[in-house]
Parts: sequence; structure tokens; C-alpha cells
Amino acid sequence: MSKKKSSKKESNKKEVKKETKGKEINVLELDKKLANLPHTSDEYQKVLQKIQKAEKDYYGDQHILCIETDALREKRIPTALFGSKESYEELCRVLKFNEFNMFNDVSSYQPRYMVEYDYRYKQVLTFGYITNKDRTEFILLRKNQSNRLGMIGGHTDFHISAYAGNPEKFLINNLYKELFEEVKIFRTVNGQEKQITNENELWDTVTAKMVVNDYNDHYKLRNIGFIYEIYLDVPKLDEMFRFESNEPHIHTVEKVTLKEIKEATRYHSMLKAIVAILTNSEPVVNWLNPAYY
Repeated sequence: MSKKKSSKKESNKKEVKKETKGKEINVLELDKKLANLPHTSDEYQKVLQKIQKAEKDYYGDQHILCIETDALREKRIPTALFGSKESYEELCRVLKFNEFNMFNDVSSYQPRYMVEYDYRYKQVLTFGYITNKDRTEFILLRKNQSNRLGMIGGHTDFHISAYAGNPEKFLINNLYKELFEEVKIFRTVNGQEKQITNENELWDTVTAKMVVNDYNDHYKLRNIGFIYEIYLDVPKLDEMFRFESNEPHIHTVEKVTLKEIKEATRYHSMLKAIVAILTNSEPVVNWLNPAYY
């Protein structure tokens, strides 16, 4: 386990009180204050800098993909289901996920400690769930610390491949990185079990399903989520596949039903995305719709 990977895990974090030059800093209290300040004010910058100093040692040199919040508001990106593969690809191009240069006024890579609590940016998260042929079984993670269910995935980390190729595939590659870091997947063929360690063995199974871009709490004000389905064409997952945690000190892997997911949404709003995907309970958007400009 690399230092960088372990540092990005929220379940290992906080201890919200941090020591900075001998002073105890309560990051969450500062965040509450920061959220109510005008983003252009001197006071906002002062409070933000205190948080950044407290977070720097924790996150180190980790860089993550961000989108400027004002740019998202200007483009009127809603929480919505993707109407097609093409609509997902077009949105990734609109958000310029592979154009990191002086002309890109939308997205960029930033040190995580700098933007983790900065409301001027939304951090790009890639999340996914594994499901079976009739979408009645789902593989999720249960956090050890909170005992709560969550999806596979996390922040979009810097990688040199962001500067070339298709931006939509870059996000999917990040999901695969998270998947193989968090979960061990074994497949049995002809009585022989083999671990899947390469995204090429699962490439055709991943579909972008939804973008979650809400503004109704502090977490959603700072994050935008892309939700993916990892579809395994078997009647029962355990007929051919076996799943283990690759980070047992952080979480366990659990097979659950849609009913269990619905029950868990009371404490994890992001799980509502799975329910929305399976019940078509969010609007469907085909980018680029002129109505959003």
C-alpha cells in the first residue's frame, strides 16, 4: 500500500483536530465558518489558509481533478442520468478533462490539501457498483469505522494519461484504479479460479450511468460524482465470481440487495444514485442540450 493511497482514504481520517505550530485546529468548525463567507473576501482566504495548513501533512503531494464551481453553474450541469454513451462522452469533453493548459478555464489538477475545503472548486469523484445479469445483486463496500455501505471509488487522482486520449476513458481508468485497489476479484472458469488484475478483462462491463451535481449540503457543494455500473453477465455473482477486500483495515466487501441499498440511503445520500439509476427516477439528459446554455 502506497503512502499516497492510504492518505486519501476518508475512513482513516480525522481526528478533525490538527496540530499546527502548537495550536489545535478543528477543521470541521473552520469549514462551517468558511461555508458562510463570500468566496472573494479576505476572511474566506484567511480561514481557508488555516485549513490548508492543517491538511497539508495529511494529504501530502496528492493532486486531484477539480472543476471550478462557477464554471459548473454557468454550464448548468444538473444531476441527471446519461441518455446515452455519447452524452457522457460529450459532457467529459465540455468539462475539458484532458485539456490542462492555460486556456482551460474549467478543470485542473490541484493539490488536495489546497482544495479539499475550498468551495470555489468541486472535486471530481468516480464511483461504481458491481451487479449481476438481472441487477438484483450488488457488490458494495462496508466501512469498518462507520459500519456504513458505500460505493467503490473515490477521487480522480493525477495521471499523465489525462493529457492525451479521450477524457471519458480517463475517468473510467480512474474507476478501475480504485476498483483494483479496493477489491480483489476472482473468476472461476473450467474449475480454475484466477484473480482479475487487468481492466482489459472487464472493459466492456463498465457503463457511465449518472452525474451527481447537487448543492444542498457542504459535501455536495465541494464534490461532483460520476457513477458507473460494472455489469457482470451472470445470473448469480457467486456462480463465477468471488470478491474480497483489498484493504481489510478500511472496509469489507458485501453483496447486498436493492432493498438494503434503499435502507442505507438514509445515512449515505450518494447511494440514492443507484436507486435512481435502477428506477429511472432522475431526468435523462442528452448532452449537449441547448436548454442548458
